[in-house]
Amino acid sequence: MKQGVTQGAKQGATRKTVYMAVVAATLLLAGQAAQAQQQTPAAPRPAGCADDPLFSQQDFTLGTWDVYNGPGETATRSAQVKMEKVVGGCGIYEVWTPAAGRDRGHGRGLFAYSRVVKGWQYFWISDAGDTTLMEGALIGDGHIRYITEYWTRDNRKRINHWDLIRMPDGRVREFSVISDDLGLNWRTEYDLYWKKVD
Repeated sequence: MKQGVTQGAKQGATRKTVYMAVVAATLLLAGQAAQAQQQTPAAPRPAGCADDPLFSQQDFTLGTWDVYNGPGETATRSAQVKMEKVVGGCGIYEVWTPAAGRDRGHGRGLFAYSRVVKGWQYFWISDAGDTTLMEGALIGDGHIRYITEYWTRDNRKRINHWDLIRMPDGRVREFSVISDDLGLNWRTEYDLYWKKVD
């Protein structure tokens, strides 16, 4: 009987020793992990949009502009466009208003640089129902190109390149070309010039 008690006591002591060793190891590992976290600097948070130059690549379009159907003195005013920063500088909101006497052509657009896709995106909706989503990229300083592909009513695949270009005289050129043969040949869809109002 005494021997059984002694064996039970020894087993209990062994279990207690193992338990204490496991607890000590766990505490040691937890302490090491906490120390490693303290030594490893936290990853820096990305700059806000207003402080990130990528989000300023299209700032040359900001303001209110009268839009003309050509570059010369004889060009007629076809619309007015207002471009303003929104959502803490993360996007540019566009309000397009046709010139007086035009029933159709009102539209709204949203431009935004995306850190996810590493480029610009543009979403357009108008009263004509021609909603469009385009992907954009900086071609050069003061020159952004947006691209989209879509099917025409006669079932042809069309590629559209739409450029916004800062001109030396301060105007913005809005130039759109389209191709119906996968980019082999291009034709001008429209060529507009923006003159700043404010």
